[in-house]
Amino acid sequence: MASWTLDRAYTGDAANYLSMAFDTSGYPHFVTVGTGGTAAYYVYWDGAAWQNESVDTLTVGVMYPVLLLDSGDVPHIVYSQSTTARTKYVNRVGGTWSAVETIDNTYGYTGQTSAVIDSSDDIHVAYYASLTIYKDLRYVVGSSGSWAAEAVDTTGDVGVCPSIALASDGTVHIAYCQGDGSQYLKHAYGTAGAFTVEIADSTTTGILGTSIALDSGGYPHIGYFYTDTVMYVKETAAGWQTPTTVVSSNAGGHQRVALDYADRPYIVYDLTDGTLRFASYTGTWATEVVDDTAGEHVGHYPRIHLDNSTGYVYIGHHDFTNKDIKYAYAYVFVPICQPLMKRATTVPYSRQWHPRMKY
Repeated sequence: MASWTLDRAYTGDAANYLSMAFDTSGYPHFVTVGTGGTAAYYVYWDGAAWQNESVDTLTVGVMYPVLLLDSGDVPHIVYSQSTTARTKYVNRVGGTWSAVETIDNTYGYTGQTSAVIDSSDDIHVAYYASLTIYKDLRYVVGSSGSWAAEAVDTTGDVGVCPSIALASDGTVHIAYCQGDGSQYLKHAYGTAGAFTVEIADSTTTGILGTSIALDSGGYPHIGYFYTDTVMYVKETAAGWQTPTTVVSSNAGGHQRVALDYADRPYIVYDLTDGTLRFASYTGTWATEVVDDTAGEHVGHYPRIHLDNSTGYVYIGHHDFTNKDIKYAYAYVFVPICQPLMKRATTVPYSRQWHPRMKY
């Protein structure tokens, strides 16, 4: 079992949603939404202390924000706006938050929005468009002032709870759910104008959340939630493998999957008892407690990052009781730079930036 260190990145009005990104120095950044969706907060570690500021152009109907950092560590935020039923975008180029842009004015939305940024600083967005006549999976790519949008899957009510990832060759992968009451797991892959759609798991129904990560071969690994269960499935050269169960009861509905340099999967998830759990897979799933602080309901919107150079895992999540952002980290796996028989006993000095708070 890992020894997890807990910290509070932000205390105040982190009422809903959370997104996490890491800059080129290895420092974490977050965006969260305040009470009623009328405020958004940008939180980051500057090397000495946690800093936070209001995203002053996000004041109305903010839902499902995704934080992205470009090659210059400039923050960009993609989000859904409930009042206009559109997917929106802002950035902090030049040190001030930009005016809000609509990146796809054709469709409305509901549910999650997911986004990634590529090495050219172009942003790729997947979202579920839900109007009376359209209930589709949409894909948007571009940058400020220039966006191209298309429908990826239009088969019935489709595109619920998307999660997007980008392969090194530029291939876009999107995990999502078929609606129409079945809500089974689907996967789309390709590039703009040329997507292929397939079913990843047709036996599990009622799926309400997905997360996706790509392995060294470019194959997708997907974590997903249904009822009170967290599942995992991967694709190999032989096709989609049999899904496995990570936790079979009392799952709270939030999960994220990540892979290390050896393509070993890890999933962070919450339970209905208000605790945050971490699972690793080496033939079977082994689970452990990350945060079960008494008097707090934690684990909402968990986000996970693996550092292959140190073997550390970093997790951001919500303390729903106190409306705080919490941050956990631990040494979990042998890093890529060390022989497999040796275990690191210290973190390289350049990575020892973590605040050591006691509370």
